[in-house]
Amino acid sequence: MNIELLQPSNHDRPTIKNLFVFYRYDLLPYIDSGPGSAINSHGIIDGTRARTHDETLRGLDVWWKKPGVLFPMLLRAGGTPAGFVMIGRPPYANPSADFEIIEFFVANKFRGLGAGSEAVRLVLERFKGRGALRYLPKNTRAARFWRKALDKYAIDVSPITEGNPGFTFRSE
Repeated sequence: MNIELLQPSNHDRPTIKNLFVFYRYDLLPYIDSGPGSAINSHGIIDGTRARTHDETLRGLDVWWKKPGVLFPMLLRAGGTPAGFVMIGRPPYANPSADFEIIEFFVANKFRGLGAGSEAVRLVLERFKGRGALRYLPKNTRAARFWRKALDKYAIDVSPITEGNPGFTFRSE
């Protein structure tokens, strides 16, 4: 399966927003309270008044307004949208890192097929230096995925212990 990680155009923005809805539903079991933890009466995550997914996803538009600092990327597998990776640089990222993997999503259909691991390889090929990422504490599947992928493609991998768990690492 051919895996691509593409800098999306404005034309691809709705695709990433559509995938983001699936991502938020995937995260529901790992968030106990606050934003992202509940489905409202309209079937929407977050916002007691939101009636559509578009209303709750407007904040994603900033990803297309900060070139050189925020990098939304569309993951395609065999030409089909399969997920996304959102990379930030300071001040949107950990200040001790050159870049941070802020959001990472691979659709269920493409998990276990190497799409996520290949996406990590492509990110680390494109972004050099000190990296960071965090995951939700209850998401042990993410912890296993990141440990395995970073051990394979990054160097100087260290766990983050304060706050949400995650890793710091270097790519060359």
